[in-house]
Amino acid sequence: MSSSLNRRGAVRAAGWPAGILVLTTGIGLAAAFALTIWVTPTYEARSSMTVAAYSPAPANTGRPAPADGTGIPAAGGYDPVLSQGAVATVARLAESARVAHLTAAQTGIPAGAVSGHLHASYQPGVQVVTLTGDARTSRRAAAIVNTAATVLRAQVASAGTFGSGTTLTVSPWDRAATSTTATPTNLPRNLLLGGVAGLLAGLVIVVVRRRTDSTLRSTDQIERELQVGILGTLPRVPDRHQRKGALGAWRRLRVARPVRSAVAALAPLTDIPDRRLLVTSAYQDDGKAFVSALISLALAEQYYRVTLVETDLHRPGVGPHFPGGGEYTVQQLMSKPEQLKSAQGPLRVVSADECDPELSRALLRSVAFRDFLTSTREHSDVLVLDGPPVLVGAGLSALAAECDAAVVVVRACSTGVAEARRAIQVLDRLQLPIAGIIVVDARDEGGRTRYRSGSAPTYAPAPAPLPDASPALSPALSPPAGTAVDTDEERYASTGDEADRLTRSGGAPDQPAQQDTEPATSR
Repeated sequence: MSSSLNRRGAVRAAGWPAGILVLTTGIGLAAAFALTIWVTPTYEARSSMTVAAYSPAPANTGRPAPADGTGIPAAGGYDPVLSQGAVATVARLAESARVAHLTAAQTGIPAGAVSGHLHASYQPGVQVVTLTGDARTSRRAAAIVNTAATVLRAQVASAGTFGSGTTLTVSPWDRAATSTTATPTNLPRNLLLGGVAGLLAGLVIVVVRRRTDSTLRSTDQIERELQVGILGTLPRVPDRHQRKGALGAWRRLRVARPVRSAVAALAPLTDIPDRRLLVTSAYQDDGKAFVSALISLALAEQYYRVTLVETDLHRPGVGPHFPGGGEYTVQQLMSKPEQLKSAQGPLRVVSADECDPELSRALLRSVAFRDFLTSTREHSDVLVLDGPPVLVGAGLSALAAECDAAVVVVRACSTGVAEARRAIQVLDRLQLPIAGIIVVDARDEGGRTRYRSGSAPTYAPAPAPLPDASPALSPALSPPAGTAVDTDEERYASTGDEADRLTRSGGAPDQPAQQDTEPATSR
């Protein structure tokens, strides 16, 4: 069975590796360009020369040779074919080591500054040779090109006749001038090397980060590492919808649908009246208040009478999800719990005033708080408590003794594996059954993990499985053996049913093993 992929989550998860690769490649290109321009700036200078070949004069002309010293015969004809053929020869001569050494000697610079820095180019059919020289300064580049043109002209003139008495001449067309613009040296090659180096560095960063990443990323990894079933997976909610609170997010089908599935998986727990569900997480920023509000809305939608109570008194977060929805706070109702009866609607929200951890722990352990929870039986089918974080919260042990099960919230790509394991272990030591896990910002909906027969994830704590236990809940959450479960029509049919419900709710919190006769928590 393949996993149902959350496309937006997958794109978001693949975004950071792609972003790192793009970033490192860009840094490599920018560094190569900067080094090429600023660290090794070069300047180029150019000069053009014409190449011409002349045939010798006839023997019976009797005309004297010219006196200008150009080497051009007084009579004879210009030979375009030989001129075009000689262009390549002159270009090769310009790039020779002899011309480079003579140019360096006349310029007064090292031969290495000329050799390999003087180039000759030409185009077929044109008797023009272009000399190009590069140097660290524009003045030196112009001096190299102009001196090389003089040396090349002298070398061609000293060669004498070319072929069958043909005379070859090289005449400068223009002189090189100084340039104020630096020309990148081997810029394409440097950019290629910089881009490749940046890409390799990005790949190394991605691989190292994946190997050292200790967070829970996929639903299959969460089930495998924590050995607890997943109730639902919530996709990432955009910030504009999160600012509207749980009420705004509930209107989105992508959010409401997985929450309804999670509530359906909790049916074996919530179908029994007067159930108390603790929603907690490893740390504060895992989204437990958001999940608590969504679960309460889904239960109220199923015609349950729900009371949502904020019990994370150190950092309360339920109130912002229901602007104006909570008439009273926990601190106020602890002294006058009857005030909650006046609240209308299937969902009652009880927010809390922020207090320090010591006071929070004392309030949650007080008799007044337990009496307040007991008073909710008269008007609530399900009591949802937004509890403190397991690893940093205060008063969790007192809440665990008052609740029937816990829902653990895990934020994908944020909650660490070690932290989530410790949270599960703490709840196990408190003997609080775990109904399942709800994943926030999930990338997928799970389903790829395969288990052999008898090796499916166990739920903490994991007593002996019952044949009719729901796979999403701990077997410890099933109704006691021999106890008839009320239907929706019979649940509140008579006062006798209500008395029977209160009788089933009584028990000692220190005796979780006697679940055949007593429930796991006291009221």
